[in-house]
Amino acid sequence: MNLFRKNKIILMDIDGVIAPISRIDEPFTTVTTPWSTFIIPNKILSFLSEIINKKGFYWSSTWGELSNFINSEFDIRDSQFLTFDDNDSNMWLKEKTLVNFCNKNKKAHILIVDDELPSDSELHTLSNVEIITPDPSFGLTKIECDKIEKWLK
Repeated sequence: MNLFRKNKIILMDIDGVIAPISRIDEPFTTVTTPWSTFIIPNKILSFLSEIINKKGFYWSSTWGELSNFINSEFDIRDSQFLTFDDNDSNMWLKEKTLVNFCNKNKKAHILIVDDELPSDSELHTLSNVEIITPDPSFGLTKIECDKIEKWLK
């Protein structure tokens, strides 16, 4: 199934999105990295496996290149990823990088999936950007996964 149409980009966060920050009461997989251990609900892993290998998928996590540890853990090829510089202002850490990325890719339709994106972010004003902000306690829900799949069509 080819979920991606031309000029679509997904920027996917990890903590609070694919890895909920609270205890979950459903089947999950434990991922142990050199710096942390976290859980990913199996339903999110299944959904992720459908979209992660597609052109246009980027990790948008402060983990940067280390985001691909998830890929290697599940025998998935490495994904593109964004890196974030420290921010000297009162701005959200990812703001400058994401705004620049979206402005450089104005012809693309961009979906940002991030639990921490502030309501006053400039990203909300960009015409080529859509945003999904999961509740970090639960991560991606079926409703949000369905929204992503619908957006991809």
